[in-house]
Amino acid sequence: MAELRCLNVSTMTVLEQDSEIAAKIIKLVWGKYGQYPAAQLSPITHRPGTPWTQVWNDKDYGITPNELIRYHYTDLIAKAA
Repeated sequence: MAELRCLNVSTMTVLEQDSEIAAKIIKLVWGKYGQYPAAQLSPITHRPGTPWTQVWNDKDYGITPNELIRYHYTDLIAKAA
């Protein structure tokens, strides 16, 4: 938390709001998928077109950029609406 001491009040408010939103999202996702073992979740997250498939190759695993993940799931939400 030492690195947060230099942040101003408005930044802390945003962080707190983001944390509350993140906690709600995690709770929703856990409620839907928490009972599944990794073997059942992996085919979902590794479907063609997912961020994972865009960075993986046969030789090694790439780092999946947050922006790629954000775009993918924002697009899924928009399509579902």
